Amino acid sequence: MGFGEKYIDECEKIVETLKVFDSKRPVALMTHKEDQEYVNTKNIFDDIVYVDKEDIKDENPHNSFCVKSRVHMPKYMPYDKIMSLDSDMICLYDPQHAWDFFNNTDQPFMCCGFEYEKCWHWGRVDQVIQKVGKKIPSIHGGVLYFNKNHTHFNEFYEYTKDAMDNYDAYNCKRSFRGGMIDEVIFSIAMAKLNITPLHYENYPIVSFNLPITIKLPCYIQSRQGEDMQKHIPTKYPTIFNHLFFHEKSMPKERQIKLEGWYNAFYRKIIYMNKNVFLEKKFMCVTSLYDIGRKDRKFDFYIDNIKKLLQFKMPLIIFCNSSTYNQLKDINRQHYIQFIVRELEDLDFYKKHYFEIKNNISSQNYKRNVKHYGRPETVYPEYNIIQYSKFDFISEVKQIVNSEYYIWIDAGIPRFFDNIPKDIWPNYEKLNDKIIVQTFKETEINEKFNNNFNDILNVIHLENECKMSRYLIIGTTFVVPNKDVEWFKTSINEKYNEMLHYGYLNNEQVAIEFLVKENIEKFDVKINNSNNWYNMMEYI
Repeated sequence: MGFGEKYIDECEKIVETLKVFDSKRPVALMTHKEDQEYVNTKNIFDDIVYVDKEDIKDENPHNSFCVKSRVHMPKYMPYDKIMSLDSDMICLYDPQHAWDFFNNTDQPFMCCGFEYEKCWHWGRVDQVIQKVGKKIPSIHGGVLYFNKNHTHFNEFYEYTKDAMDNYDAYNCKRSFRGGMIDEVIFSIAMAKLNITPLHYENYPIVSFNLPITIKLPCYIQSRQGEDMQKHIPTKYPTIFNHLFFHEKSMPKERQIKLEGWYNAFYRKIIYMNKNVFLEKKFMCVTSLYDIGRKDRKFDFYIDNIKKLLQFKMPLIIFCNSSTYNQLKDINRQHYIQFIVRELEDLDFYKKHYFEIKNNISSQNYKRNVKHYGRPETVYPEYNIIQYSKFDFISEVKQIVNSEYYIWIDAGIPRFFDNIPKDIWPNYEKLNDKIIVQTFKETEINEKFNNNFNDILNVIHLENECKMSRYLIIGTTFVVPNKDVEWFKTSINEKYNEMLHYGYLNNEQVAIEFLVKENIEKFDVKINNSNNWYNMMEYI
C-alpha cells in the first residue's frame, strides 16, 4: 500500500528488490485516486488498485492509510493469496521461502510473532485478553499473508472489521500517531479462530533494523537488529529487513542512520554482483568431520577446505563446532552457510552406527573382504560420513531451492593445480541427469578385465563389496533437484542390501549399482585424462 508520492516511491523500491529474486510473481499497489497521475508514471506494478474512500474514511490519517486500508486490502486484491508488505522494507532473499512457510500453515491469515508477550501492545495486552475472553498473540504487521480461498477467510475478515469498529471496547490503546494499531486488530481475529503466528526465529521471514554490515544471505533473526548481541542464528535466511526510519519519536540521529541503512540495502540488492545468486542455479555441499584417521592428519583436510572456500561457488558445509570455529572467520564473496552438527547427532549415525560397527568388526568380514584396512573397512565413522552425503543434500534442498545440488568432498582442491579463476562448476555443462565420473577405460580393464559398458552387465553387489572394487568415484557428483529424494532413498536401499550380505562397503559401490540398474538416469563421464579425478573438465 502506498498513499502519497513518498510512500509510492518506497513501494517501488521494495518491489525492485523483490524482483531481483522473483521476477515472475505479480505485484499490486493499493492507493487512492488522488495519486493516480503519479502512479501512472511507474511501470513496475502489475496491478494498480484504488481503494474506495468510504472504506478508509477517518479523521486520523494513520487510521485511514495504515489501519483501515490494511484491514480492507484483501477484498480489493485481484489474487487468491496475498502477501502484504510495509513499504519501509528491503527484500534480502528469495520470498519463495515466505510463501512456502505461509502456505504450509493452511490458514486464512498468517504472520510472524509469539503466542503471548505480557509487554506487548504497550503492556495493555492483558486488558485486551480480558475483553476477548482468550489469549491473543503478539504479532508484527509488516508482513501479512491472506488466503482468500480458505473456508474461514470471510469469517476472519468479519472478525477484523468487528475489532476495528469496536477498538476501544476491546481495551485497545491508541498510542501510535494518535490512531489505532492494525496488529492488535488482526491479533484479536486470530485468537477467535485459534490461529497462532509463525515464530520469528523458526521462520525468519522478517527481521528489524539489521545493520548494513551484515553478510548476505543473512542467517539471523533479530527484533533489535542494531544490537549485534541480540542477533539469533537461524536455519533459514531472513527474507525481509524492516527498517523503522519513519518513527518520528526516535532521536533524529537514529532516524538518519536507519534511513541510511535502508538506502544502502536497496543499492546493495539492486547492484550486487549477479554471481551472488548462483545458488538459484546450483548449490555445492560438503562436510568435514575428524574421524581420527591414522593414515591422514585432519590438518590435511582443514588446509584443503580453506582452499575450497576460495572457489567461486555457493557452498554449504556440514561440520561440528570445533571445525566451524576454525573456518567461521574466513572472508568469502560467495554464498556460504555452515550447518553445525556433531557427528553423533547425524541421522545416519543415530540410526546405523552400531550395525555398521558390528558388521565391519565381524571375523567373517575381516576374513572375506579384500583390502581390509582401508578406511571404509575399519572406521564406522567413515561410513557414516560417506552415506550421510545423501542426507545432507536432501536437507539442503529444504533450505535452498536450486536446480542442481553438487556434492564435493572437502579434499578436492588437491586435484586442482590452482584455484579456478572462473566460477566452478560451470552451470552450462549441467544437464537433466545425475552426473558422475568413472575411471579411464585402461584402469577399468585392469580392475575388471572388461570395459565399462560390458562390466555393468555382469557385476554383482555381494561380490563387489567383498572385492572392495568400485566403478564410480563418489568425490563429486551432480544431482538435479528432481532426483534428490530418489537418489537418497535408492542409496539407502543399497546400503541395506550390503548389510544383508554381511559385507558393507563404501557409498561408491552403492552408486555403482544405481548406475547399473538405472543407467538412463545417469550421465557417466569416462575419464579421458591421466589424472584420477577429472570432474573439473566435465562440470
